[in-house]
Amino acid sequence: MKIGSIVLAAGNGSRFQAEQHKLLVRLNGKAVVRYSAEKALQAGFLPVIVVLGYQKDDILVQLQGLPVLCIENPDWQSGQSTSLKKGIELIQNEVDAACLMLADQPFVSIRTLRKLEEVQKKNPESIIVPTYQGKNGNPTMFPHWTFQGLIDQPANDLGGRNIIKQYGAKYVEVKDPFVVRDIDTKEDLIDYSKK
Repeated sequence: MKIGSIVLAAGNGSRFQAEQHKLLVRLNGKAVVRYSAEKALQAGFLPVIVVLGYQKDDILVQLQGLPVLCIENPDWQSGQSTSLKKGIELIQNEVDAACLMLADQPFVSIRTLRKLEEVQKKNPESIIVPTYQGKNGNPTMFPHWTFQGLIDQPANDLGGRNIIKQYGAKYVEVKDPFVVRDIDTKEDLIDYSKK
């Protein structure tokens, strides 16, 4: 079973309220967006698609040297689903499932990604959602049969949640608090820097 990854990095992170785009903030000398792309590669997903929008040129610089495919979503302001659509359209003929990753979750562990991959391979027709202490998180695995639904959904900020709500999912409890944490505020970033 071939699994690729789509890293959503198009939004402007408006809740972050800082002079610098949150995906460009450096943690331990590395931009947040690069952490997320590297995790996808380290997990062995192929291909890894990074969907760009806001400040795309600056983000591209941070991804230099990585074997990822970067595509632009000019409609990124219309919601996360439009970025997901761009990624699915590019990857749909190459993979059996896609791991949807959020670029502002840089510390999801490799162990978690490999666990999700393992469960997906054992349940090839299921959508796979990680949970931490009973709370649903990301990244999420979407098998190929969901791709058309993800492409056809109206523009919204729900990503794949409508598809999960419609068809259900297999929930996998993990010991990784970072599946339910992302960088939305400067306070979140301070917490991450203490990691």
